[in-house]
Amino acid sequence: MSLESLKKVEIAEAKAKEAIERAHQEALNILAGAESEAHKILDTAAKTAEVQAKALLSKAEEDGAGKIEGIIKKSNEDCTALTRAAEERLAKAAAFIVKKVVEA
Repeated sequence: MSLESLKKVEIAEAKAKEAIERAHQEALNILAGAESEAHKILDTAAKTAEVQAKALLSKAEEDGAGKIEGIIKKSNEDCTALTRAAEERLAKAAAFIVKKVVEA
């Protein structure tokens, strides 16, 4: 092989090596960019999930508070009705006792 042919082979090998190194570096840059973008997407998703979770919790608390108010109102109404019924029975019982004492 002639000296000129060897030089051409060396130049071709050097160019090929440079092209491989550039491609490798470009691949590393693409990978770094993709990782960075993936972290941004994950952060955004986490923040979105946190906002949604807070909204759901707030809604559940509001719903629960509304139900508690209804239960308390119903309980108060039931207590009032029972108190009235007891007062009526107490008045009847007192009248019955007075009647028995007077008759005795």
